[in-house]
Amino acid sequence: MGTSGKFDIFRSQKITNNMGAWEMTNFGNDTAMDWMFDFEKDPTLTLLEETIDSVFDDDYLDSDIASEALAALEIVAAAGGHRANDFPEDVTVEQLAAIATRITPPFIDDCRKALDRITDPEDNELYELWEEAGHAEDWLNIEKDLRTRLG
Repeated sequence: MGTSGKFDIFRSQKITNNMGAWEMTNFGNDTAMDWMFDFEKDPTLTLLEETIDSVFDDDYLDSDIASEALAALEIVAAAGGHRANDFPEDVTVEQLAAIATRITPPFIDDCRKALDRITDPEDNELYELWEEAGHAEDWLNIEKDLRTRLG
């Protein structure tokens, strides 16, 4: 199940500034897609947990760390049956099913906490970049949709 179409206008926009060219989705940047390539080679819950937990490693949240964690959170949502419209086709149903059997309610709680950190404007490079581009509110709406899909 993907997202409703209400954010499709944002998903199709490319944002260009000091961020480079990004689409307003969690897979619309090179950092997330590079991380997805790593996940395809090592599609484990351990990699997801480590990536998601990394948002708490430093006081200042680097945009690359946040982008990788958002991709990991999208995988968790997809494993729960709630794929994003732009979810990469290279991740197989079997990979998602293997992860789905290991996802627990406490892990979903950790995912929500990580998403809270990623969308917190305090000490957060990714938030700052979206704000500078004039699209922080639009980006936050995309992340609200992800929160809903996480369950």
